[in-house]
Order: sequence, then structure tokens, then C-alpha cells
Amino acid sequence: MDLMVHCFVGEFIAYQVGIVPSKFYAVLGEKDKQGFYATFLEASLYILATAIVLSAKQYVGSFLNISWRKLVTRKLHRLYFMDKAYYFLNVLDKSVDNPDQRITQDVDKMCDKLGTIAATLIIAPFRIAYYSYKSFITTTYIGPLGIFGYFIIGTIATKLLMSPVINYVVKQEKREGDFRFKHVQIRTNAESLAFYDCGHLEERRLNSRLSKLLSVELNLTNFQLPLNCMLFTCRVLCVNRFSSRCFGGTSLTFCVIAVFINFYTYFGGILSHLILSIPIFAGYYDALSPADLGALISANAFVSIYLIYSFTSLVDLSKEATAIAGTAHRVGELLEYLKSLSALSNRDQKITVRTDGENFASDFLFQLDGVTLTPPAHPHQVLIRDLTLTISRNHSIMISGPSSSGKTSLLRLIAGLWYTNSGRVDRHFLPPVLPSDIVFLPQKPYFTDGSLWQQIAFPLEVTSEFEDEEAAKVKRAVELAGCEKFLDRAGFGDSNVGRDWSDVLSPGEMQRLMFARLFYHKPTVAFLDEATSAVSLQAEEELYRACRELNITYISVGHRTSLRDFHDLALELDGEGGWQLFEATQKNNSEELERAG
Repeated sequence: MDLMVHCFVGEFIAYQVGIVPSKFYAVLGEKDKQGFYATFLEASLYILATAIVLSAKQYVGSFLNISWRKLVTRKLHRLYFMDKAYYFLNVLDKSVDNPDQRITQDVDKMCDKLGTIAATLIIAPFRIAYYSYKSFITTTYIGPLGIFGYFIIGTIATKLLMSPVINYVVKQEKREGDFRFKHVQIRTNAESLAFYDCGHLEERRLNSRLSKLLSVELNLTNFQLPLNCMLFTCRVLCVNRFSSRCFGGTSLTFCVIAVFINFYTYFGGILSHLILSIPIFAGYYDALSPADLGALISANAFVSIYLIYSFTSLVDLSKEATAIAGTAHRVGELLEYLKSLSALSNRDQKITVRTDGENFASDFLFQLDGVTLTPPAHPHQVLIRDLTLTISRNHSIMISGPSSSGKTSLLRLIAGLWYTNSGRVDRHFLPPVLPSDIVFLPQKPYFTDGSLWQQIAFPLEVTSEFEDEEAAKVKRAVELAGCEKFLDRAGFGDSNVGRDWSDVLSPGEMQRLMFARLFYHKPTVAFLDEATSAVSLQAEEELYRACRELNITYISVGHRTSLRDFHDLALELDGEGGWQLFEATQKNNSEELERAG
């Protein structure tokens, strides 16, 4: 509503400013000195009011941009984090490229363009209707008819010329995302790349992505050329000389298009005089004095030119509209995908996942019955075939096997991230699953932004100062994890909120901090995926003994045979779909007898 008010006030002032020259013609023609100074003061006040209204209109447009971006982004965030959609989108199904770019950049571009053109779209119909009426008064039906015909020709030509641009905008945004992702990858793994001393290779790969991006941008620039004004036309020879080497015979086409559009744009400046000449030469205004006729010509020129401007401003919006259409297509594609995932989560899956647990013993945690596990993207690649397994409270299991045999994939299945082609998984935990129920320690520790206390409390959010009871709980978790020294060095406070903890801590320290997180929450069950691979055997023993002391049932993935000492059962995968389940101590005893023999 505020934008509409500013638009109408702005148009009223613009009209008053537009007819001021006709008043100058009248007072100067009559040599009216007092009238001239009054007209000059009136014009100055209108120009000041125009500056104020335009600034206010720009402010409202920017405010709309911020409001729309907030609404759209929060909507996408809600769907993105619903039912682990971010996991499916980034890991399981990558059919929608660069979701982070779509949420952060494409939404911003779309809303910014909409905020820019909103005022024009709102006021254009009223402005066209009003100035068509004013043109009809002075030039009869000839004026509006000629201008309307002029606009229709330009609209049809622009439509035909600009239809390919939307596809190029979509391609450009995709290439931008690929290029940015490669830079993020290098920034995240800078130390590893330095050890490999492979900067030259990554430079070539980056330049390759840059070339693909610039190639699409050049195509887009060529197709947008018709909408650029005379300044761009002055450079058309340079652009086309380069593009002719890249795109063959398209240069002449682009040049012709540019000439047509620029002719269309600037011909409107003299069309108003052509229209007014008809009633003047027909003798309709012979009774007017030269001063009055000059004033009439000036006023009518403003009305006709402003009506033409109203139409051409809509034509000029086609460039902005193509940019909006391109980004809106990418945002809409992401939104539809997230909605489809939300709908999918509400339908029955091929495998039954039970969460009631009422028909099982009190120590029951998970039960797998005849489960066959395959990767979601490769349903014919069997990782584990016909697995039957019961996981009970205080009975920990170690999963081992060769690389790519499905160890971590089995954890994904038990945790509910993957589904299977056949079989059934029964889970004891009622949703929502809390950190006091399940905690997962992945191979690569994850740290969110925030203080060190926030890292220990994650995935809970720290919102208050330390209380004595909470401080004692954190201190106990830190002591059990054996990470007092580097925590004393780093500190707990909010002064560390901006730190990147994966750069501050060593791999061993990060794994110890993950165990501090585990001991802080004291869950019923923990998934440990190579969670002690970066610590010593002595530290590994201390961490697993602490889990036993806290009555945490854990399911571990690991290669070290020493891990079996801390588990009740061992599940060994052979990498071809087969598996063996036995008591962990039994395997260790047989290996010791073999070595003794």
C-alpha cells in the first residue's frame, strides 16, 4: 500500500514537472517577468518533491525486497530441514544442483529484481490510461492509436528476440554455483591440497569451470544485446568480433537486432511530433497565438512522450523479467523438489519402520529382520543380503569388514537415513528422537558455529549462561573425554563464537571433543563410525571404558582388532553381501590361539 501511494504521488508530481516547460513557453512568449519567477519557483519546488518521492519509493522497494526474501528463504529453510530433506538433496539425490546457491543467491536476486520493478508494474496501467486520455484530448484518436500500435510492434519483436534468454539465465546460475562450489571445496581442504602440492591441477580445474561460466555469460550477453541502449550499441563491433570466433555467424544477427531495438527506442522521441503535426496542419489550432501554440506543443509532447515512455518502460522490463524468470525457475524447482520430499515422507515406505516398541522386551533397541541393503542410487548393488540382527540395551556391537562393504551404510539404515528393498526394521524410540536417545559420531566430526560449550551441547542450542549444575555436567564430560588441556586453552566463552573449530583443533582433539559431546548427553545408544581412528590405543580404551561406565550402548564401525575387547558382538561383512555374527571375545580368543600355535 505504501508503494502504491508513493507511486501515485510521484506520478502527480511528474505530471506537474512535465507541463512546466509549456508554462515557461507561455510566460516567456508573453515576456511576463513576474509570471516567469513564479513558474521558476513552482518548478523548483516540484523538482524537490520529486527527489523526495523517488527516494521514498526506492526505500519502499528495498524494504519489499528484504521482506520477500525473508518469507521465501524461511519457507525454503523450513522444507529444507524437514524430515532430513537436506540429506536427501545433498547426498542421496543430486538432481537439483547447488541448493545452497539457490537459497542464498537466487532468492536474493529474484526478490531484488522484483523490488526494483514492482513500482513500474503497479503504476503502469493507471499511467497508460491517464496519458492515453490526455493524448486523446489534444490529438483525437490518432495519438493513442499510433502510440498503441507502436508499442504492439515493439512488444512482439521483443518477445520473439528474447525468448532464448531465460534458458541462458538458468544455465548461467548453474555454472555460477559450480564455480563457487569449487572455490569452497579448495578453501575447506586447503591444508590437504598444500600437502599434495596440487595447486596447478586445481587451478586448471577452476579455470575450466570459469571458461564454461564465461561462455554461457557471453551467450547471454549476446541475446540481451537488443535490450541495451545506445551505449551498448557503441561497443557492438568489439563484442561481435570476439563472438564471431566463438559462435559463427550470429554476430550479424545480433547487430541487426541491436539496430532495430535502438531505432525502436529512440524513434519514440519524434513520434509525438509526428502525431501532433496532423491536427496542426489540418488547421485545428489556427486560432492560437504563437506563444500559446508553443505551449500546446510542449504540453502535448510531454503527454505523448510520457505515454510512449510508459509503454517502453514495460518493454525494457523484459530484460529484468528474464532474469527474474531464470532465478525464479531455479527457486521454484528447488521448492517443488522439497515439497515432493515432504509428501514422500508422509507415504508408506516399502520397508516398515516401527517406532512403538511396545511389543518388545524392555531392553530392545533395534531389530532387523531379513534386511537386504542397497545404495539408494544403485538398487542392484547389494551391500548386505538377508541380515537378521537384534540390538539390545547394554549389548554393544562392532561392525567390521573391507572398505565399501556397507559398514557405514548399515548405520544409516539403523538410524533411519536409508531404506531397504526388503525386510523390516523395528525401532524402540518414539519420535522425535532426542540427543538423550541417540547420538551419532561420524568419521568426520561436525562443528556448528558458536562457542566451545555450544559444540559440546550440540545438537541442543545454548541460550543461557553457565549454571553450577550445568558447569559440573560439562566438566565431567570433558574429564571423561580427556580434553581438559585444549579446552583450557580455547575456553568456553562467547568470545570464540567466530572460530572455525575444524581449523583450531587437531583430528585427535576433534574426536575427543565429539566424545565429550557424547558423555554430556549420555544417550541410550551411540553410533560410532571410526570415532577413535585419530587417537592412540590407550585413549581409545579410556573412551570406550567411559561409555561402559555411563551405560551407553554403542554400535561401532572400525578396523582395529583391539576394539573387540569393548564389544559383546561382532558383525563381519565380506563386501559381497555376506555377513557373520559372533561373540567378539570368541574371535579374539581364536586369533590368539592361532598366533600361539
